[in-house]
Amino acid sequence: MGYNHFRELSDEDLASVVVYLRSLEPVHNSLPKSVLPFWLQHVIQSLPEPITAPVVPPDTSSPVKRGEYLVRIAGCSECHTPEKGMPPHPIAGLSFAGGTTFDEVASPNITPDPSGISYYDEALFIEAMRTGRVKARGIKLPMPWPIYKNMTDDDLRAVFAYLRTLKPVHHLVDNAAPPTQCKLCGQKHGFGNRN
Repeated sequence: MGYNHFRELSDEDLASVVVYLRSLEPVHNSLPKSVLPFWLQHVIQSLPEPITAPVVPPDTSSPVKRGEYLVRIAGCSECHTPEKGMPPHPIAGLSFAGGTTFDEVASPNITPDPSGISYYDEALFIEAMRTGRVKARGIKLPMPWPIYKNMTDDDLRAVFAYLRTLKPVHHLVDNAAPPTQCKLCGQKHGFGNRN
């Protein structure tokens, strides 16, 4: 649950989410009590911090600034930036460079480096988010493209505009290749041994 990112929603955007949720038909669904591993209980109890002031609307005066806001609340960096340590923390110099693995699927490098998505143009990015495919190649879950496909074209253009401003980071990640150890991120992913 990305509450650590959602806390950056402006008050107006958060109120809109609440209004939408209240418009849904109620569903009765009894669930068992959640049981978290001990280490995760500690993390969850220590992280949340109360918000003590209004969260003002972000600066969305340009597509890049709007895209930055959308990328931040979507938590894109969380999956596309490899982490290490306990508790996990982002590896310096690898922001948005991919390599985080989820059930043997590695997040790709989404920086504008040639090892990332430098070959994408705006149309290809929107097509990928709408269809879950980059031409003949499918985007593997857990990338939540089925959710992002519902974003407006303007929002997707803004996200792409922001991604183009990221620092290019050379980090080869390819899910079509057999996983090998990567000295940059410490994960096992396709082309890991080429970094």
